[in-house]
Formats: sequence, C-alpha cells, structure tokens
Amino acid sequence: MRKNLLSLLGIFFVKYNYCKKFWIHNHLYQLKEYLANNNKKSLELKIIKKEKFNGAIKVN
Repeated sequence: MRKNLLSLLGIFFVKYNYCKKFWIHNHLYQLKEYLANNNKKSLELKIIKKEKFNGAIKVN
C-alpha cells in the first residue's frame, strides 16, 4: 500500500551515477538545481519510477 501511495504522489527513486548518491525525491527541479550547483562535471540522471523498477528515464 505504501508503494502505491508514493507512486500516486509522484515520488521517485533517483540515483545520480557520477557520485553514487541515492535520493528519494519528489521535486525533480530541486534535485537538478542541487546537482548543477554542487557537481558540474556530469548532470546525467537515471530516474526509476517507484512503480516501475525496470523502467528508466534519462534526464539532462
């Protein structure tokens, strides 16, 4: 039930591949801002939706 609730709220698992940080974050624009300010070498994100662990989306 918790997984379904988080999915409905639009909460994502986010893994930033360059520095191997793992975030659970529902505000993608804030995460992009954090990465842009703290690590300028790579901004490639791999986002996996909570309800689909095998569906990945790349965001630049």
